[in-house]
Amino acid sequence: MDLAELVAAIEEARTRFLGTIEQFDDTTARAPIGPDRWSPLEYLEHLVRAEEATVWRMFKAVEDARAEREIVVSPTPECSIEEIVDRTWGGNVDAPPLAIPELGASTHYWSARMRRNAMLVRAFADTVAEPELDGVAYLHPISGPFTMRQGLEFIRFHLDRHRAHLAPRLGDV
Repeated sequence: MDLAELVAAIEEARTRFLGTIEQFDDTTARAPIGPDRWSPLEYLEHLVRAEEATVWRMFKAVEDARAEREIVVSPTPECSIEEIVDRTWGGNVDAPPLAIPELGASTHYWSARMRRNAMLVRAFADTVAEPELDGVAYLHPISGPFTMRQGLEFIRFHLDRHRAHLAPRLGDV
């Protein structure tokens, strides 16, 4: 996928996730989806915070590479994000501290922040050069080095992954 296709795929995943979250009423959005599982609202907060951290790390990696500061090289640029996650996450893994939902608020608030994150992704896409997509990497806190391309793919994957966690619950709404 080229850069425009990566950004479009993220936007489609964002739209799908928001369409799912909007189907939950306030009470159901705050109820855990199962034992030792988050509520839909907590998944939403988690995704917003994780995406912001991902984009922040990607901006920093590109800026560091351009300034010839330390560069992390990905050992698996040919792997899909799904392959990397399968290999590094195993079953359930704990979210990095920065992405653990703890603030509460409302689905309206976090949905607005998620929509705002689209601007961050587009700003990054406007900043990164095509060769940097596979030539620059950042360190994901669980999976290790991701190229910029893999980082963008991760945002899409992460939205779809957690949407899949919530979709079966819609039968209860």
